Amino acid sequence: MPQRFFYRLERRLDGLRKKYAHHEITVARKLLWWSFLEFFRTLLRQLSPQRIRFIWQRIFAKQDIKQLRIAIAMPGGIGDILMYGLMLKELSKHIHCEHSIDVYTDGTDKKAILDFVFQAFPFVHRCIGDNGKKWPEFLNPIPSMTMPYDIWMRVDRCAIVVYCDYGRVDIMSPWLGRFCKENELFRAKYSKFFKNAPYHHPMINQWSILCKKKRIQQPDPCQMLGINDSSYTFLHVDPGSYGLLSALKLQNTPYITLQRGFHYCVGLRDSTRLWPIYHYKKFIKLFHQKYPSIKIVQLGHSQNTCASIPGIDIDLIGKTSLREVAILLKHSLFHLDGESGMVHMKKFLNGQSIVLFGPTSAKMFGYPENINITGDGCHSWCEWVSDDWYKTCLRGFAEAPCMASIAPERVLEAAN
Repeated sequence: MPQRFFYRLERRLDGLRKKYAHHEITVARKLLWWSFLEFFRTLLRQLSPQRIRFIWQRIFAKQDIKQLRIAIAMPGGIGDILMYGLMLKELSKHIHCEHSIDVYTDGTDKKAILDFVFQAFPFVHRCIGDNGKKWPEFLNPIPSMTMPYDIWMRVDRCAIVVYCDYGRVDIMSPWLGRFCKENELFRAKYSKFFKNAPYHHPMINQWSILCKKKRIQQPDPCQMLGINDSSYTFLHVDPGSYGLLSALKLQNTPYITLQRGFHYCVGLRDSTRLWPIYHYKKFIKLFHQKYPSIKIVQLGHSQNTCASIPGIDIDLIGKTSLREVAILLKHSLFHLDGESGMVHMKKFLNGQSIVLFGPTSAKMFGYPENINITGDGCHSWCEWVSDDWYKTCLRGFAEAPCMASIAPERVLEAAN
């Protein structure tokens, strides 16, 4: 471009000198006017429609461009939101300009999870627990000059860019503009991954396993954030909750935690994802025989979803807040559970768990610091292959053999 410009400038100067051979001032004046016009022609060729609209907003509409405004919708439970939060934390590190983020979730009852997870995130402006009625509008916005956000995004396993004002984003954060474009290209290439949620999850999982990715990496399919098993995780611990350990006399007493239940299975106290209760009873008996000084604490959302297991030392089902669960998990020697939200909480508290896998894949959800156990009663995982995969065994067994085949002695060996 510079060589071409100077070549044209030289030709223009030769032509003017021939035409105005004895009028140097006229030559200089004509050359200056030509250079001025050439500058604006070059500038206009570089401006895209989005950049022109950006200048219009700044000069004539007088819109504030000092801060990018981003909205991200996050469906799912505590485990999903923790992983999406990790994506959000890494995303914020790469933006390199002032920005604020509003986080949405699909239900007012889940707003407590958002508040708990993002309480220590300075760049999260507010958390909004939508009641579900506004979600279609959120997912299909009409681009206009008055849109409240520069980027609207939804995370359902992978990041979905619903709208991006590239005129603003490309100028203020070129990296973020590339991130949105790469994710739009990924969505176009793998369009089936984003249809008919959550029944597309098996396809995303299979793609992830083939590409040697984990569940924690799915929100970053283009690998622009560098998320992996060793990424620095986070979960704020409220110092005010330490009083619970004192009240339970666990401050100076070693203990383990366990759970048998899932929050979203409201009213369902048994599931194909759960280790049989008689296995838990035998494990507790064996563990107490070998480690009589270590307490066993059972956690759980409510009695509707978690049955109390005989033999435990402290039953806290339905008696703790998320902040109190975080304190208990942080200081337990290890956590015993199926693949669930509390396992992800323990990971984000930099702790370890013994995780029993059945309908979900250990290759997909397992963390390397945990002891991940898969039974030999079934050769394949079946997450979201059917509507009721977490209620009924797809092979017709009254009791899911994938979980029933994990012996208590094997779990005790892992505990050792």
